[in-house]
Amino acid sequence: MNCLAVFLLLITSCTDNSLKIGFLLPNLEDARYMKDRDYFSAEVKQLGGVVEFGNASNDPNVQLKQSMEMIERGAKVLVITAVNQNLAASIVRFAHDKGVKVIAYERLIQNCDLDYLIGFDHREVGRLQASYAIKHKPSGNYVIIGGDKTDKNAELIKEGQMEIIKPLVDSGKIRILYSTYVEDWSEENAYKDVCSVINLSGEKIDAVLASNDGMAGGVIKSLEENKMISSVVTTGLDADLAACRRIINGQQSMTVFKSFKNEAKIAAQLAVKLASGKDVTHCKSGSFNGKLDVPTVFLKPILVDFSNVKSTLSEEGGVQL
Repeated sequence: MNCLAVFLLLITSCTDNSLKIGFLLPNLEDARYMKDRDYFSAEVKQLGGVVEFGNASNDPNVQLKQSMEMIERGAKVLVITAVNQNLAASIVRFAHDKGVKVIAYERLIQNCDLDYLIGFDHREVGRLQASYAIKHKPSGNYVIIGGDKTDKNAELIKEGQMEIIKPLVDSGKIRILYSTYVEDWSEENAYKDVCSVINLSGEKIDAVLASNDGMAGGVIKSLEENKMISSVVTTGLDADLAACRRIINGQQSMTVFKSFKNEAKIAAQLAVKLASGKDVTHCKSGSFNGKLDVPTVFLKPILVDFSNVKSTLSEEGGVQL
């Protein structure tokens, strides 16, 4: 974390077309990615750079094409939230052949010479979710609704969850009724999965560890239809506006807040610094991507429930609930 200070740059009032940054996101269906886009673009502009934005609509081939076109149009640095963390290695290889550095944003790109990663400790996200659940439901039947299997963050979240609940599973206090990964972190598929568990198992559910807020929305829809919502602890991630409203209304128990504003700002500062031809050598902590330890900036996730949801969102930018 000491390397955060390295990214602070002098602000210029003019725009420099030589400081062109490509910012590639998987989609704009998730509310959080619109926030990332806006915060990142504002910071790069303030620092004198130019952003070219790409929305891949969850297609890794589209993302590869967009990245190549950005480089051909003069992008000096690419910042990418990969649609597919394995296939995105080809983007890194192409970029390096053209002398362009790549920053992985939120999702680690696997098996390549990635330059930097900026994101959150997703094992800690899982620990926060599971710790909250067992505090309120220290025994009973649990359902685990994980994110997309191709997303390494989904695996890390589940690892963090299991680190906390495994001793209680081993002792018999907690029983895992069902555990799955959900393609594309789909709210609709999460809804169908929980409906199936309820209809086929006939068991009472005490807690659902939903790995993000979108899927939590599907979980809660199923629980409400089956008149189970008041008795089930349901977790989430991202502090989406809809999820925060559900927390206030007593439908969702908690979420985990990641400051997209801070994350985007730091990523923008690093990207402009690299586009200016300056090396960043002070980030020594790494995240192993199968090939090397990638220099990494990890930001701290924050547990949010009814007690602090309004104050937390207010600090992020005055979001109205």
